[in-house]
Amino acid sequence: MSQAAKPDDDGSLDELVRRFKSTGDREAFETLWKHVEPAIRGVFRAKTFTRALNEEETAGLANEVAIVVLRKRGTIPGTTMAVFRNWVFAIQNKIQLKANRHRTLFMNLPESFRGADATVSRLVRDQEWGEVKLNQLGGEDSKVLRQYYFDSLTVKGIADSEGVSLAAVKQRLSRARKRLRDLVEGEEKEGKP
Repeated sequence: MSQAAKPDDDGSLDELVRRFKSTGDREAFETLWKHVEPAIRGVFRAKTFTRALNEEETAGLANEVAIVVLRKRGTIPGTTMAVFRNWVFAIQNKIQLKANRHRTLFMNLPESFRGADATVSRLVRDQEWGEVKLNQLGGEDSKVLRQYYFDSLTVKGIADSEGVSLAAVKQRLSRARKRLRDLVEGEEKEGKP
């Protein structure tokens, strides 16, 4: 093998960073991601939320980081692997802080608290149950609840991504919480879990 560009050589990784930043080269991204993903997953496992994260949750958060990296590739502050790695970890940290803030808020609600917030609290704490309920809810209600509680988007973030006003997002969230509560209460009256 010649001295030119081994896949693990820092110089070739720097070249991949340049290609990814300038053209969005998917192969370059996939190679770079293979180098940082194990560390990203390790950080998510080590910096746990208010409970230990399972492998599926860790993978989901790592995928969120990858999506943001792909969307914001033009904002990489340099073209070396070291800069890329630090930039990715900064994104990972922001995602983790947002997710932790939402989970902490709702996990600290008392179980006896009634109303939409108790339902939302269960939605956040029990993701398997939450996925079932959001799928039953469907449509715009499911989407806005997912964005806010699982994707950790702020009201402003949702408004920007959907191209609507803050008031519209607040109204959608309120309506979606009410419909989720009504769905759960209706099932409880029928004796369903």
